[in-house]
Amino acid sequence: MTQFWAFSQRRAWHPLAATRRGVAALEFALTVPVFVLLLFGMYDLANGWMTWSRVTTATFAIGQVATTLAVQPDATNLLTRQDAWRASTAILAALPQLGQSPLFDQAPQNSPDAANYSVVLSEVVFARNPAGPMNPDGSTPPPTFTGTVSWSSKMLGIGDFRPCGTIAQASDARAPSLTTLPIDAFQANPILVVDTTYKFTPLFLQSFIGPIPMRWAAYLPSRSGTNSKSSVVGTSDLVIRYNDTSTSTLHCPAP
Repeated sequence: MTQFWAFSQRRAWHPLAATRRGVAALEFALTVPVFVLLLFGMYDLANGWMTWSRVTTATFAIGQVATTLAVQPDATNLLTRQDAWRASTAILAALPQLGQSPLFDQAPQNSPDAANYSVVLSEVVFARNPAGPMNPDGSTPPPTFTGTVSWSSKMLGIGDFRPCGTIAQASDARAPSLTTLPIDAFQANPILVVDTTYKFTPLFLQSFIGPIPMRWAAYLPSRSGTNSKSSVVGTSDLVIRYNDTSTSTLHCPAP
């Protein structure tokens, strides 16, 4: 009788145990894809953040190298195409995969990654605007400046020139643009502008979000020359002259 009762108990509890195992399997099947997707997303997020940091660092490095190479013995600034190229390749230290194509050294614009990044160097010169009216408290308002593009050159990848003409002011918090400069960049002396773009493609989530464009700009003053606080644009030896006459460079007429 006791054996029969125990056997009956096992038979009675058997469906419940099977149900529990089925629920556990269902929970596992539902949570694992979410966990895996979350894990892949965290990887792409970390990789994207690291790539963004490299792009910003490379942008400043390009400007620092270019302004250094432009310094001449007579305290003027002249940037050659060769020196501009040497400066622009600083991006390869941060993103070495861009230079792995066999076509990179001969024709970088024809390399497979050329559509995914660009490096554009430009010079912006400033003219002091006429002084405005005095402030109500009798103090003199700070000077204001109008910026214009002097030249713009495509160095690496497939990018756009900074267009000739007046540069509009934008908020310092606004994303970089080829037609604007942040308010803090407007000053008396010319600056070299480095515009860098890179399309980051997530490894796992590319089918969901696609390539993510990353754009950054660096604004650096020339490293040599004398005071140029003049209202005449382009007359100072602080101006960075650029001697490239190829179709990769846009030379703008003086305003």
